[in-house]
Amino acid sequence: MRADLPVLILLAIAVFGAFASSLGGDFVYDDQNQIVRNHLIQDPAFLGKALTSDVWAFKGEKEAAWSNYWRPFFVLYLAVCFQLFELEPFGWHVVNLLLHLLVCALAYGVLRRFDIGRPLAAVIALLFAVHPVHVESVAWIAGAPDLLMAAPFLAALWLVTYRDWRRWAALAFFALSLLAKEVAIVLPVVVALMVFLSEDDEDGRDEGGVGSRLRHAALVAAPFFVVAGIYFAVRRWMLGTVAIDTPWEVGPVELVLSAPSVLAFYIRQCLWPVELGPSYPLRVITPDTVSAETVWLPLLLVGVFLVAVWSLRRHATAVLGVAIFGLTLLPAANLDALHPEQIVHDRYLYLPLLGFLMLLLVSFERVFENRKRIALGVAAVLIVGLAVQSLQYSRVWTSDLALWQRGIQSDPTSAANWGQYGNALLAEGQVNAAKNALDKALAIEPVTSAYLDRAQIAMRQSRFSAAESDLLSTIAASGSRL
Repeated sequence: MRADLPVLILLAIAVFGAFASSLGGDFVYDDQNQIVRNHLIQDPAFLGKALTSDVWAFKGEKEAAWSNYWRPFFVLYLAVCFQLFELEPFGWHVVNLLLHLLVCALAYGVLRRFDIGRPLAAVIALLFAVHPVHVESVAWIAGAPDLLMAAPFLAALWLVTYRDWRRWAALAFFALSLLAKEVAIVLPVVVALMVFLSEDDEDGRDEGGVGSRLRHAALVAAPFFVVAGIYFAVRRWMLGTVAIDTPWEVGPVELVLSAPSVLAFYIRQCLWPVELGPSYPLRVITPDTVSAETVWLPLLLVGVFLVAVWSLRRHATAVLGVAIFGLTLLPAANLDALHPEQIVHDRYLYLPLLGFLMLLLVSFERVFENRKRIALGVAAVLIVGLAVQSLQYSRVWTSDLALWQRGIQSDPTSAANWGQYGNALLAEGQVNAAKNALDKALAIEPVTSAYLDRAQIAMRQSRFSAAESDLLSTIAASGSRL
């Protein structure tokens, strides 16, 4: 443990250095609803209701759930932080950074527990710590479910490699991870694979054979599947349904056509995180929108990636990395549950990035096997460069105006982005600029909030007939998918 202390210190410096600019941030985007206007987490008398409802239950009484997200651990985090910091965002941001640091330390611990050498484990953990795709989860307070899910997820993986009572403690961490975010449901499969890959005898020989290792891995993973089943049943009971219906539907053909571009996007963000924003101009691909750019080029990139993965199939670390990357990213493939303008997000890469870095650096380990000084130098340059990028991008998440200015740059075809930008401008008193932004939003889609904001502007300017028209349009568009 003492030998690992310098690595942990470096991780702390990296995390607070890369995300320091977020500490001066305000409550932005969903923070306004989930924290500032959420009476369920502010008044302890309502905590029981908050913990037994979906995360948007504060919007009011309704026969069905408001969303598919029953996340009591996240809700408890909100309630505790509110009691500690109330509406002072600095403390909330500090907690997010500490949670991210904990995840990075646990990631390093899991890598070391899996017999990955200290230098390689440290490089993977440091790259994970400062990577810019984490800004959305770390700098945005409402991004905390990723942190709250990943910490116990990795703690469970760390403990399950022991052959004593600590394996049972891993079940409790798994349950905690599930109560933070639904993506943790894949952990039993990762556990089975990790046990299968690591269950050799002390001399490194596989005396029992593949069949014996498979049976042992299944036996260890079985209690995790039981916990997952119990969670699924309780979640259904709490929400009253497996999943609420959405106004949009993605058919199997569209799902198959969209898969290459979605996966290619995430591979690109892992390798080249330069173009960053709260949303991206990627939409569901239909037979009418098939082209080289939307399908065939992404398919080529995915094909190259799969060939590279296949070449590393005999390397246990690479196999585990592929599992962590692929399985924890898999829920993001459920495009039916995602807004049509937001089928990809950086935050979906929070835990998958760890697996991707394992896969990537293991492949480069062979190249630099006899050039360790060069390898460490390259790693240091990458870590510093990514940290600077995260530091700059974190500033975008410090205010709604800065966030949606970036939003209309990263995805100028999004009605939601233009609507949010118009609302932010209106809050700053920039009425004419706000109206222009709202006009652009409504030229794309009938966004109800944009109609309401534009009606507010019209009333300020005594254009009452225009205000009435927008309010009537709000009623007409209330059933819109936006």
